[in-house]
Amino acid sequence: MGLADRGQTLLGGIVGSRAYGLNQPDSDTDRMRVVALPTTDMLGLSNPKLTEHTAIPGGDDITTYEIRDFIGQALKSAPGALDMLWLPSHTTMSPHGEELVANRSRFLSQSIRNPAQGILRKHARSHAADPSKSTPKNHRHAYRMVRQAMTAWETGAFPVRLDQTTIAEVRAFESAPDYEKIEAASAAVFAGPTRLPAEPDRDWAEQFLLRVRAANYKPVC
Repeated sequence: MGLADRGQTLLGGIVGSRAYGLNQPDSDTDRMRVVALPTTDMLGLSNPKLTEHTAIPGGDDITTYEIRDFIGQALKSAPGALDMLWLPSHTTMSPHGEELVANRSRFLSQSIRNPAQGILRKHARSHAADPSKSTPKNHRHAYRMVRQAMTAWETGAFPVRLDQTTIAEVRAFESAPDYEKIEAASAAVFAGPTRLPAEPDRDWAEQFLLRVRAANYKPVC
């Protein structure tokens, strides 16, 4: 059985291009789920799989995270986890999922610049080495990520649904990427003042995880 079959779904939503507003008519539908396995599954000698990717031919791509792994990703400012927390709406939301979303700002920190700048530099190097091997999707992904991080740095909120101005910028960049310009712009923003704390609220995240584990504990004897 997969993670979703074995655990309680806390949160579910449509992510990826459809969430950003960058989808085309033939775009896949990317879905994400956050589940909590029974607490006893986490206490034995085995190490259960905590992340699962499922691609349905001609259908949805589904990523499922166990809550411990999801929280770990969010605390590291992993863009996918932050996307899930900051979606404007969700397809599934349990009481624990609602609490998680209500406290999503606790996961934001100044480390948000690290994955964004890392992806930007990676694709900049690849494009410089051989532009023919850089795809519009690579450019779109890099620009969108760093723009989200820049906005979070300046506002303290993480936008998922892009406004029309940003969408136009993304489209222009994917067809004519100027990595030097966006690297300079992002470096200037990240060197400036921010509304983000230096570190995420790990204490709250730990206590939340313990509450989820307590709620999903059923004695085996």
